[in-house]
Amino acid sequence: MATFEAAIVLWPLVVLAAIVPARAFVYAWLYQRRRLLPGDRTLIVGSGDVALRLAEVLRADRAYGIRPIGLVGPPALTAETLPAPLLGHVDDLAGIVALHRPDCVIVAFPGGPDADLIGVIRQWRRSGVTVYVVPRLFELAVPAAGAELVQGIALERMRPDRMRGLYAAAKRAIDVTGAALGLAVAGPILVACAVAVRLESGRAGVLFRQQRIGRDGRPFTILKFRSLTPATDRESQVRWNISTDDRVGPVGRLLRNTSLDELPQLINVLRGDMSLVGPRPERPYFVEQFAHMYGGYADRHRAAAGITGWAQIHGLRGDTSIADRVRYDNYYIENWSVALDLKIMVRTVGALLGLARRWR
Repeated sequence: MATFEAAIVLWPLVVLAAIVPARAFVYAWLYQRRRLLPGDRTLIVGSGDVALRLAEVLRADRAYGIRPIGLVGPPALTAETLPAPLLGHVDDLAGIVALHRPDCVIVAFPGGPDADLIGVIRQWRRSGVTVYVVPRLFELAVPAAGAELVQGIALERMRPDRMRGLYAAAKRAIDVTGAALGLAVAGPILVACAVAVRLESGRAGVLFRQQRIGRDGRPFTILKFRSLTPATDRESQVRWNISTDDRVGPVGRLLRNTSLDELPQLINVLRGDMSLVGPRPERPYFVEQFAHMYGGYADRHRAAAGITGWAQIHGLRGDTSIADRVRYDNYYIENWSVALDLKIMVRTVGALLGLARRWR
């Protein structure tokens, strides 16, 4: 019995004695291996003290696995003192990245508003470029515990775009399954809505078709139950809201207030035009306007348009703030996960059931 108890006490020490040397050996091997490799071709965005220090350290120690190929920023110092060539100004950043095709980009206080870089960084991540950011006030230990340190300078590695590869396949599988089940379960409701719309609209048709802008700026034709027949095609494209239009009949108003007019978009999901969850698509006329008025609006098109979304479950539907929608939509894309999609769908169904009870 005493021998068994002693073995229990000593076993963790034996395991620890085996793991620590093995771990040290692996790290030493990786360190030496990195020093023999050329390292990832890296562009440093910035030319101030922090950027220059990073370039010096990374160039001197190849064990970091990062090889600076140039700096982007104002020519604060003479070319002879720079640890890496100055490739141009931040205003030319997109062209510089396209020309040199780096594996990594480090953003180290390039000057100018941070908002000007957000859209470009999102494009890099979509194309597979690894992006590191030096957090502001990093000297005060502002970054999270997972930050990598380069001689005391913190580098936060940004999460890659998750709507690619297997993640995109998983989202598409959920969309197809959910849309097919939705059409099957809501079949009687769809038929009832179609009959009601037909009786109210006469020969105008049950479905209303309109061009919208989807993922990567591609246009598609969205399907809705008809609640109003526009006087002209131009009116359909440029009129923002019809909620107060006297031409909307009782059936159309009911469908719009309960969001039942959106049900045919399940067909758009099956076609691949849309997703169950994502930013709501808008008409080309308004997309062009909003892209110039609201920073980050065009970034919403990184994801497929959705029937419902993070903005919608927070009350941002209809005639509400576009700036707020942009923030909510981009938050959703940055933080997308299967669990988040399921949460949004559950809350959407709950909201629809609440509206249905209210209209009884």
